[in-house]
Amino acid sequence: MDTRRFPRTKCDFKATLRIFKSGEAGFSIIACDNFDILVAEISEGGLLFLTPYFLPKGIIVELETTKESFLFPEKRFLKGRVVHSKPQKPSGYRCGLEFVDLPEDIRGKIADYVKSGGI
Repeated sequence: MDTRRFPRTKCDFKATLRIFKSGEAGFSIIACDNFDILVAEISEGGLLFLTPYFLPKGIIVELETTKESFLFPEKRFLKGRVVHSKPQKPSGYRCGLEFVDLPEDIRGKIADYVKSGGI
């Protein structure tokens, strides 16, 4: 039984992920704090993305979308909390993200995209 609050759909777009830091509780990837990800599923409540890096549960991140890769005619920034990070074969991780403070216009566009069946 699926217990998700929002229906979701598959998608395939690239975004740039930025890790927020907060003093000693901050988290940093040695190579960089900005890196490309691939978003594989999306819903009004969050998304699933693929990354080469493990991200700890609870960390706050920001996704930067581009005109060419998402639903908006301009660059947008989506803030979220990592809810899980699971190993993905052959390498990398599948990370679940719960949106934080998602503006209603963006939520509406995502809902329309999910209803249309996505890709």
